[in-house]
Amino acid sequence: MLIGLTGSLGSGKSTVRALFEKHGMRTIDCDALVKDILHDDASMKALLIERWGDAVLDVSGEVNRNAIAQKVFKDAASLAWLESELHPRVRKHWTAAVTAEPIYDWLIEVPLLFEKNLETLFDYTLCVACSLNVQQRRLVEAGVCLEDARRRMVYQLPAEDKMSRADFVLLNDGSKAFLTQQVDQLFRQLKQLKRT
Repeated sequence: MLIGLTGSLGSGKSTVRALFEKHGMRTIDCDALVKDILHDDASMKALLIERWGDAVLDVSGEVNRNAIAQKVFKDAASLAWLESELHPRVRKHWTAAVTAEPIYDWLIEVPLLFEKNLETLFDYTLCVACSLNVQQRRLVEAGVCLEDARRRMVYQLPAEDKMSRADFVLLNDGSKAFLTQQVDQLFRQLKQLKRT
């Protein structure tokens, strides 16, 4: 079984992914894959330098993700170019992992699942959501600048749209215990669906 997990910034995607791992599911975080690609993929680094020069490198010569973010979240054309280069690499990584171990159930965390119309790649889609107040509080607690977060969220579907398109929704305004209960129940439901 292949599940696609999505949700807005600060909604709790990583927490949900960890809870599914406890149930024995293999999981992949596409944001983490992006970080790995920017750090390890020499061809991607060369493309970034070709487009923006050394301004996208830190003092040690590594790709500076914050410098890239400052460029792409102020310019839709730059963001589109970056995504056109990164997203195929990300998809290649996670599909290779799933293909290599087909006996496992997989949950793939894809923040832009619906924005990029990737839902057809999955057996089921899952959205984790919370209220705007809770979202903002969590982002601040995580040290995220709200202004930067808002710039990113402009390019994402509203949470309501993601919820309406998902096969399953988890509500994450309450405690972690409440979220855990929802994940446990959903996992049992998914096992039943797998048997039918």
